[in-house]
Amino acid sequence: MKRLVPMSIAAAILIFLGYVMYSSMAPATVSCEVCLVFDGEEVCRMGAGPTREAAASAAQESVCGGNAMGMILAERCRARPPARMTCSP
Repeated sequence: MKRLVPMSIAAAILIFLGYVMYSSMAPATVSCEVCLVFDGEEVCRMGAGPTREAAASAAQESVCGGNAMGMILAERCRARPPARMTCSP
């Protein structure tokens, strides 16, 4: 009985980790390049996802995460329309 509890906990943890890994490996069927202008310079990043919207969002999040310092600038960046966006299935 004493070994059953730790084994059950370990099994539950492994099942949970397996689910997280499986769900994070959803096939990315669309890729997008999003470009935004920061301080007069155009910054472009790639993103991928199962839909065009998800891929564009991932790309814009990548641009904003690396170039907008601080919460307020990051929120403004996410709300900004892209200067250029190209997507391919």
